[in-house]
Amino acid sequence: MYIPVAFIQNPWYDDHFDIPKETQLLGKTLCMLTMDLADTASHSYHLIGCGFYEKFDNGLKLLETLTQQNNGDHSVSQDAVSTVSVVLGINSCPRQSCVT
Repeated sequence: MYIPVAFIQNPWYDDHFDIPKETQLLGKTLCMLTMDLADTASHSYHLIGCGFYEKFDNGLKLLETLTQQNNGDHSVSQDAVSTVSVVLGINSCPRQSCVT
């Protein structure tokens, strides 16, 4: 006996096929594309991706790593920090040391 159902929701979230929002999918794409790159643009896009993907711990880890390395090649742009702060609903970056 079969009972027709309109929609079956998965009992788990696999963080891959079940991404509900387009912004999260965009964020995951940015994170994956910039994962192994090490320049200012890549770090900036990775930070934006973490914000859209709602992986805030990963974004904080990136900023902490860049702050500890304190090298000219390891920085993010002010626009990236501004974009993430808009995603989070914050007006300014609390850690200006990570911004170039």
